[in-house]
Amino acid sequence: MAFLSRAAVSVRPLKPYLEWAKLDDDGGQQAERVYESLRMKPHAFLLPECVDPAAQEAVLRDFWPDIFASMLNGWLRDEAQWPQPRTREMFEQWFELTWISMVEDLDPDEPLGLLE
Repeated sequence: MAFLSRAAVSVRPLKPYLEWAKLDDDGGQQAERVYESLRMKPHAFLLPECVDPAAQEAVLRDFWPDIFASMLNGWLRDEAQWPQPRTREMFEQWFELTWISMVEDLDPDEPLGLLE
């Protein structure tokens, strides 16, 4: 086993994200199914290693705009339709974060690669 010198954060959308994505097109039933699916399958982001809340805050201060953009892009690629301005306060209202302090690679023989 190998440990990556990274922290990770799990990001789950909250109700304001659902409202922005305008998923409610059938009285709410499909919207709720999609929302629950998004909540059950969070998005994970690798970040610089940070071991305490102060370090996490410092890392998040640098990366929240990128995380926000990635989450919006995952639903709608047209940036003109993204909310403006996007603030840190809005980010915290739209997403639930769970910090993961240790990232373990269980397949170290397979090199990490990038998908494009």
